[in-house]
Amino acid sequence: MPVGTELRLRVIKLLLPSGETEILATKGSVQELPYEATGAVYFSRWGVEVHFDVLKNRFEIANFAGILPAAIDQEPQATVLLGNLCALAEAEAQTLWDPQQAEHPEDDKYARYKINTRVAVGQGKDAWVTILLAEKADVRTQAFWDFIHQIRKHVTPIRPNRQFPRRPAPRANRYSPNRRRSL
Repeated sequence: MPVGTELRLRVIKLLLPSGETEILATKGSVQELPYEATGAVYFSRWGVEVHFDVLKNRFEIANFAGILPAAIDQEPQATVLLGNLCALAEAEAQTLWDPQQAEHPEDDKYARYKINTRVAVGQGKDAWVTILLAEKADVRTQAFWDFIHQIRKHVTPIRPNRQFPRRPAPRANRYSPNRRRSL
């Protein structure tokens, strides 16, 4: 968008079930997005926002390993691809986990569990290199299913209506190896 271009936004206040007020900004007009539908649309987009958070904080998309312009151009795209591949693997592992969970509901303290994204990301960084670089199809297939079965072992509970706010730990030296140091 060129500098000096006017952008019109609509600000919407939503009252959440927890009693908090959420303030949203949208370019959608009242005809395109009525007030009553705003909460549902926002909720349907939440998965995309969570994926952006994973790319930003788990994959550290802003942390460049290379210094050449070609590396800096390619690395974010490779990170998004890796993030999407890990999300697909996580979804595949979840489809294997759900029937297992449904068979034994009495064993679970919580109603539902989901595949741990941190584990999928951490193990996916190495696993996808092995999967994609394998020359033989059977080696690729075996590496993929080994990865899926490994992340399937790590689940985290879904806690609906959580009452306590999360306080993330401060990260002291974010991307410290890439910071320029004075000589």
